Amino acid sequence: MKQEIRFLESLLSQQRLKRIKQVVNSKIKNITVVLDNLLNSYNTSAILRTSEGLGLKEVFIIEKDYEFEINKNVTKYSHKWLGLNRFKSHHSCIKELKNKGYKIYAANVGEKSLKLTDIEINPEEKYAFAVGNEHDGISGETLKYADYEFSIPMFGFTESFNVSVATAVILSHTTYEYRKILGANSDLTDIEKNEIYFDFLKKAVKNSDTLLKSFYKRKQNSK
Repeated sequence: MKQEIRFLESLLSQQRLKRIKQVVNSKIKNITVVLDNLLNSYNTSAILRTSEGLGLKEVFIIEKDYEFEINKNVTKYSHKWLGLNRFKSHHSCIKELKNKGYKIYAANVGEKSLKLTDIEINPEEKYAFAVGNEHDGISGETLKYADYEFSIPMFGFTESFNVSVATAVILSHTTYEYRKILGANSDLTDIEKNEIYFDFLKKAVKNSDTLLKSFYKRKQNSK
């Protein structure tokens, strides 16, 4: 991979490379968000933009009843820099999260709900914050498998936020606390950073797949 990285780096400016490295070195994997059957592409896309802006590595999307759509006018192509994990059922998404070691926190106002600000953030834990459908809220399937329920503290007459605003509040608070306790901008290993860096280089270079094929062919012919 080293030679391929050097080849792609040669096609970008130093300023662009510096920016890509900065973003890679700020990615976190232990906090993610689960979009539970959202139906509005504006909200979905706004959440993707927030997630990328706050340095999440990936998001999880349940599209059981409503197909996931990206509004590029809203994301401003920020979705390119996120891992998008899409699932047609709650069970398959939850199973994947559990297999990866995430504790699932479902956004839901109720007697059992923790306050967002009372959630103890530990760098050794993995947090998946699930937000629900604009009309029906979090699904019963997600609540069934959630480890915790939580809500955002409210102080006005307004009882809830729009789902994209709520997610921005949730992720802004938790990623800040996580990085502060971690004492670093990223929780990725050097190997993980290198893999993402290579992926981002391919996305940053126009027609990178074609160029890499040509590069591999030249390498083969030079042997």
